[in-house]
Amino acid sequence: MRTGISSRVGGFIAANVVLMVVVAGGGILIATQTADFTGWVVAASASFSSAAVAPIILGAWLAYWDPDRSDAARRITRRMLLVVIGVEVVASVILVWSLAMSDAPPWVAVVLVLAVITATFLAVHVGVLVRRRSADGDDPSLPEDYPREAASRDLRRISLVTAITFVLAFAALVTLVAVSDLPFGYAIAYAFVAAALAVSLMCNLVVVRLSRAQRSMFDGDAGRVRAIGKLVLGRKRDVGTASEDDLALAARYAATLWVTLSYQTAGFVALYLSLILGQLVLVVSNGSVLSMIIAAALAILAAVIFPIMGIQTRRARRFAQEHPAHA
Repeated sequence: MRTGISSRVGGFIAANVVLMVVVAGGGILIATQTADFTGWVVAASASFSSAAVAPIILGAWLAYWDPDRSDAARRITRRMLLVVIGVEVVASVILVWSLAMSDAPPWVAVVLVLAVITATFLAVHVGVLVRRRSADGDDPSLPEDYPREAASRDLRRISLVTAITFVLAFAALVTLVAVSDLPFGYAIAYAFVAAALAVSLMCNLVVVRLSRAQRSMFDGDAGRVRAIGKLVLGRKRDVGTASEDDLALAARYAATLWVTLSYQTAGFVALYLSLILGQLVLVVSNGSVLSMIIAAALAILAAVIFPIMGIQTRRARRFAQEHPAHA
């Protein structure tokens, strides 16, 4: 049903908007309540961003998967909750210490920590509510493949949105450059940053749609997904010992999983390119050592994660090619 698609796409966009607003609001609060831009201010901003991302991830998980579907699903959810809480505790400690070292008023730390706690509470309850409401709009006849026509349509949409984003961003930035002392290169560089972010967003919207079919395959059971995922992505797959039902389900899963992973990888690359380019602009413009360090750290992180995502995509595609009879 279109209602199910709209609710999930709308939820995805809303989650990203909320995250950006929360992170930006926290960053502005930290910047306005600290005297000087020091390493402690950067540490406070980074720790708050990490703490703000954690509940969004938890809420997204609960919006898609039912933690009570099986014992395995309950174990996975408990582990995720512990990880999220652990990240928030560590990030909050770093946040409070960094704000204290940067001479920020004590109430700033209190407000930001309370914001993280509130976000976690809302993520749990809103995630469950979204899952229950969106489940009512699930279409039992969701397609479990990704035909060439769908690929062409999605690529056209991504290209169109990216081009429009670049043009609009470039026009706005040229206007800004014209009324300020900023160099013209800013307009070009940040227009590319905006376009890369548009690619990342559009790729993730495709992932959201494909994930609906995958969720329906497993009836919202994250434990079942994990078990079948090991069969598809495991380095040493012993398909000979898998049951016929597991093998058939694994083949159906792999048929769209490799496509989902491909779009996730493309979105990941586009996101990191935008982040790195934004930092390089600051390096070129004012020789910022901090931006140079951040850009290098992002590049190293991307160099570690990207090959892993590529390997998983190839394994899923190979599994789908080797087991077409069960799809």
